[in-house]
Amino acid sequence: MKEISIDFLSEKSLDAAIREIEAYTALVPTLVKEVQDKITERLAVLIRANLIIAKHDQVEKYIGKGTYEKVNVSSSISVTVTPMGDASVVSVSSYSSNPKTGAMQPDIAFVEFGAGRYASGSNPLGLNISTMRGSFGKGLGLNDRWFFASGYSSTGTPESNAIYHGLEMLKGEIPNIVREVFETV
Repeated sequence: MKEISIDFLSEKSLDAAIREIEAYTALVPTLVKEVQDKITERLAVLIRANLIIAKHDQVEKYIGKGTYEKVNVSSSISVTVTPMGDASVVSVSSYSSNPKTGAMQPDIAFVEFGAGRYASGSNPLGLNISTMRGSFGKGLGLNDRWFFASGYSSTGTPESNAIYHGLEMLKGEIPNIVREVFETV
């Protein structure tokens, strides 16, 4: 933060202080935009890091006699920041591969909120949408396993709360970001 010294008995000193305050005031919108950009970029980094360690769909292949073998499911994560006028939007997408066809399919909601036996409904971001276990697919979300694509099945996706945790982590960093930007003046 900038300090301005004023000699109240000197008209020159008062005029100089007023000019400094006017210059600083003119600079504030630029500094606020810089803070906003740093916050959105940091949020994107935090969410991306959380998604990288998140588990995606728990797919298994039936190999006989009640035994399942874990199938590696590839995933693709994208976190982007798009400036939109006075704001910026952080967009998050995640895709996992279909074990039979290899086609990529969106799974961000399942990764964030969980699915199947792993969905707990504890993510505060999901309170306004139906994320409770069993709420998806006409109650089929209560199943412990879903079968699809000839011999493949899924037990669901563990809830990662990647976006929620990114937001929570960012809250503690905002004062430091603001201080860092405004201390440069």
